[in-house]
Amino acid sequence: MSGPMIAWMTQLAVIAQLPVPDGPGQAPEPVPLPHPEIAPPAALAGRLPLWVTVSTAIFVLALVALVLWLLFRSKPATPPPLKLPHKTALKALRMLRDQAGGLPPPEIGHRVSEILRGYFMARYSVPAPFRTTQEIFSHVEGGDNRCVWRGQFGPLAAIYDEIAFAPQPFTHAQTQSLIENAITKMEEERP
Repeated sequence: MSGPMIAWMTQLAVIAQLPVPDGPGQAPEPVPLPHPEIAPPAALAGRLPLWVTVSTAIFVLALVALVLWLLFRSKPATPPPLKLPHKTALKALRMLRDQAGGLPPPEIGHRVSEILRGYFMARYSVPAPFRTTQEIFSHVEGGDNRCVWRGQFGPLAAIYDEIAFAPQPFTHAQTQSLIENAITKMEEERP
């Protein structure tokens, strides 16, 4: 026989030796509570220390505030796309070519001048809209590569100034030629 089986049989023998109540339906007299042999339960600590409660509350509030801030914060603004001066000028010249039929020649010369001056300012940082044509094109700094554009656009500037300000009338064919020359120069200037 194994050890657990022997222990079980021993307990069964002990139970069989217990006294039986005198009559049927009679039980032994109960012992009043609390039992003197049983120790009272140990008193449980009723609360956590105050610093634990306060620090837990602060942590939970900070966590909730962080979650709310992450959910409802404004998204960083995306910068507007960079305008490429070359594309902008070409687009404006092509639009002017399409509208040129209904505009007088001096207006076309003026608009070509504005478009190219805006391009010079955006691409080469030359304050062209605030200077005369002579100030822009007669001033060559040492002949370096940064001033090559002055040689390319100088003859064109003389034409658009003449169309915009000369007392002699110009035809629409001449203004169309000016616009086409400006578009050609811009395409040669491709960055």
